[in-house]
Amino acid sequence: MSSKNKFSIHNDTIDISRPEWSVVAQASYRNDYYEEMTKVTWGMDDKHYVRNGKLGYLHIYMMKKWYGEDMVDNLHQSGWIVEHMNNRGNDCRISNLTFMLGDENKAKGFSTDKYIDELQWHLAVSMFHDFSTQCYQVTIGCNDAIITRDDTGKQRHVQDIRLLYDYRYQAYNIVVNEVTHLLLTYRQTKRFSLSGMTFCKKRVDFCPDFELSEDEYKQAIVRREEVPYIVLGNGMSWINSVHYTPGWKPDD
Repeated sequence: MSSKNKFSIHNDTIDISRPEWSVVAQASYRNDYYEEMTKVTWGMDDKHYVRNGKLGYLHIYMMKKWYGEDMVDNLHQSGWIVEHMNNRGNDCRISNLTFMLGDENKAKGFSTDKYIDELQWHLAVSMFHDFSTQCYQVTIGCNDAIITRDDTGKQRHVQDIRLLYDYRYQAYNIVVNEVTHLLLTYRQTKRFSLSGMTFCKKRVDFCPDFELSEDEYKQAIVRREEVPYIVLGNGMSWINSVHYTPGWKPDD
């Protein structure tokens, strides 16, 4: 029997859909299991978790393919679960999955995940796990006007920030705690500082330096020399998420 799902590959991602689904499920592409997972039909529950009767939950299936079945089963028996870092059950890409103790996962659901959703139109904060380096990355898209000094001392508007956490010293729960503190601080003061955080590397991208006319400020996108730029802060467009930097390592 053929699958009732539609599968398509975009770069390293498999998109999985069905006509009755409200969202698309995603998994990481690898040739060695693609045929197996596309032969069956995947269903989705009301929390967007994806499951097949034979292969089980898609997020656990992914982790077993990437980390090995024995490792996942042993961690499960010790109280660890497979965690969706962005709290979306349909996003089963390996960069969105990690291991977390069950109780810590529940605490994250009542705090960090809620703050990320609440503040996403101000700060679009995302967490990722790079399988190739085992490092965690936090990205911050600045929908609000965030101003700091660049390397020359000039004050500039920040477009986005990327933070790298060395897996040898900073576990996932540390990353979650620091993200929670950053969001709570911004929620209360409309300001945040990276001082005191334990990331090992950071990268800051600044907004282009050019003036907008009154009419341009009311648009979602403007162009300079045929290059499109998103206009933030006018309620027309937002940064939803900033992608992580694959292969970024502490010694880079």
